[in-house]
Amino acid sequence: GNITLGDDSNINLGEAGKIDFGDEEPANDAATGIVFSFIAGATLAIGDVVYMGTGGKVLEADANQVTTMPAIGICVSAGSDTNAVDVLVQGIMHDTSAFPTFSTVGADIFVSAAATGAVVDTAPSGSGDTVQKIGVATHADMVYFNFNTTEVLLA
Repeated sequence: GNITLGDDSNINLGEAGKIDFGDEEPANDAATGIVFSFIAGATLAIGDVVYMGTGGKVLEADANQVTTMPAIGICVSAGSDTNAVDVLVQGIMHDTSAFPTFSTVGADIFVSAAATGAVVDTAPSGSGDTVQKIGVATHADMVYFNFNTTEVLLA
């Protein structure tokens, strides 16, 4: 069932406490993990990798455009301009349409420089591209994401 806590509530875990997301993989187009709700700055689809725009709204990230980086998460719901969209910032996502078929389980996952809002298992390599590792492939169409803002701009 669901648990709802009021504003300014805390969850305190004792020694060796944990948050267990279960042992089943998420269904297609679903995720399990830490999700934040943001306001979309454009129409976004499930599986779009996003950055925080200067207007405080999330938009599609593109490793080929330094102004659209770093990525902060991946959409787990669709959203339209000025409406809420759910964004996974850490956890596992399964998506057979948004993810290419990753040939190597354990491969590093990056923000794409070739397709806006997409993920790839090969680091961008062009001059002016931004390299940001955002996760690891756990299956051919499933990724463990752990977004941080560490990025490298290629000369």
